Amino acid sequence: MTDEPIAEIPSLSQRGRALAGLVWHGLVDWLTPPKCVACATDVTAGATLCLACWRSSELHR
Repeated sequence: MTDEPIAEIPSLSQRGRALAGLVWHGLVDWLTPPKCVACATDVTAGATLCLACWRSSELHR
């Protein structure tokens, strides 16, 4: 038998906070959809560039 600790099961409060975070981020994305910071095209994550702006930028070269 080993003396390694058994992985802790997340408590209800930890799972509740995680769920609340997911709901909060979903609500924020629904109210203010993520947009490209350069041209305001819809993107999948906030504060990013769309593919067209990324390709035309000097950042990836």
